[in-house]
Amino acid sequence: MSPQSPHSPTRLIIGGEEKEIKARTANDLLAELRLPEDGRGIAIAINDSVVPKSRWREHALMEGDRIEIVRATQGG
Repeated sequence: MSPQSPHSPTRLIIGGEEKEIKARTANDLLAELRLPEDGRGIAIAINDSVVPKSRWREHALMEGDRIEIVRATQGG
C-alpha cells in the first residue's frame, strides 16, 4: 500500500476501531489524537511492530495500517 495524497484522509485501524485520519506520520497521529507529542510514556505499534520513538516523525502511515497506542500509567 502507498501513502495517501496530502489532502485525503487515511483509513486506519486504531485500537481495533476504524478511523479516518489526516495525519501522515506516527508523530502527526499523536497530535491529531491530542496525545503528548513528546511521547513520554507512550509506545506505538503499527501492524504488530513497535515503532521506535526516534522514527515517529518519519514513519509514514498507510491506508489500512493497524495501530495500537499504549500509555503507561501509574497507580497501585
